[in-house]
Amino acid sequence: MRTIEQLAAFINDVAPRDVPGETLNAAQDCILDIVSAAVIGHSSKSAQAVRCVADKHYRNGASTLWFTRAGVATLGAAFSNSMAASAADIDDGHRLAVGHAGAAVVPAAIAIAEEVKAGPIKTLTAIVLGYEAAVRLAVGRNPEMHPSTASGRWCGFGVAAAGSRLRKFTLSETIQALLITEQHSPGLLSADLHGFGGSHVKEGIAWAVVTGLTALDLAAAGFKGYMDTLDQPRLYDGATIVKNLGKDFMIDGTFFKPYACCRWIHPAIDGFLAIIEKERLSADEISAIHVETFARAVALDNRVNPETAEAAQFSLPFVLGIAALFGRDHLLPLNTELLGNASVIDFGSKVTMLVDNQIDALFPVQTAARVIVEGVGGRGRWEHFVEHPLGDPANPLGRAGLQDKFCHLTSPFFSSQNQNEMLASISTFRDGGFRELIQVLGKPLHPIESTNNISPENISK
Repeated sequence: MRTIEQLAAFINDVAPRDVPGETLNAAQDCILDIVSAAVIGHSSKSAQAVRCVADKHYRNGASTLWFTRAGVATLGAAFSNSMAASAADIDDGHRLAVGHAGAAVVPAAIAIAEEVKAGPIKTLTAIVLGYEAAVRLAVGRNPEMHPSTASGRWCGFGVAAAGSRLRKFTLSETIQALLITEQHSPGLLSADLHGFGGSHVKEGIAWAVVTGLTALDLAAAGFKGYMDTLDQPRLYDGATIVKNLGKDFMIDGTFFKPYACCRWIHPAIDGFLAIIEKERLSADEISAIHVETFARAVALDNRVNPETAEAAQFSLPFVLGIAALFGRDHLLPLNTELLGNASVIDFGSKVTMLVDNQIDALFPVQTAARVIVEGVGGRGRWEHFVEHPLGDPANPLGRAGLQDKFCHLTSPFFSSQNQNEMLASISTFRDGGFRELIQVLGKPLHPIESTNNISPENISK
């Protein structure tokens, strides 16, 4: 049996009762985290641009354009909501996949669930299967033929899986939806070569949603893909894709971000914060920061003076400058008002990065970093090694941490009542909270008060 047939059969046949309760809880956590990310990303230029396109091409439908009162076609809602969820780089990810599934799968599954009027358990099951398909495809790719690690290369595969399940596709239709998605997925080599920074395209997650949803319609209309794609050794290791299928669920390995920037620089942020908070170091007491980490992190854009929010998300020197001068709260979300800030740029120039071969050998199973901070005038030298950054399954945020993250990110837009409504609707999702969640998601955002205010007293002395 072909790999695609085994995977599609699993997607079609697994029963909700076969999904452990803890795994369904993980799906609820993913919904909470993606909603948090979408609130912050909603006002980004990229999300605004996508909503304009959705308004032009996908008006009038049964799916909710989050944080507006608009109902649009499924594709328009999923495309727009995915862009908002991925814009601020605070969305979840998976270590083995080397990227992000949730910002594609969760908005698409919810939009399709509205369209077909699916219940909460069916929606959660579809989300679980979406992560399953997406991560497995990513894990099975041949890196020589898939040099880009951009999530858009594979996350749309999960959209097709979730959509096939929710639309009750036949086995043949599910097979074709998956194949069509894989074969039409964006290449994104340019994004990879640019270190992912400086462009709204970034990892192409939102466009992968368009690809996956369009593939569903094409498959239903009789369009065919190449059947043997997943069994071509030059492209994929088919045995790896279906290994232990049904024994463990990939969504259980999801990581969640405590900082709104590329996950690959998080271990260095953790290490740096651990040092300066323990030693109570101010920015002007630090002469140099040396970061030893894996090659992919060093190859990111990492410019000291990024000009855009997207470039800042992939710059460890700039992020460490913000952390040193203004504190960790300005990383959740990343305070883009600090672009061009002379003090942050000056501090970032103290940061050097190099590849440690032992740390590099751990990638992608682990993303580790060693941080060395030198004091001014030789007053001290401090070192901290981070094996598992905060938010990894081995160092989890937990449900309480995700709720705190949600409240922190949404406080500029949601009243305490709205926050409690959202948290309650997600925590009761399995018991029928789907409608309540959609009602809250449909409420427009209204700024309550500005955050991340910068004043002299915020700067470390």
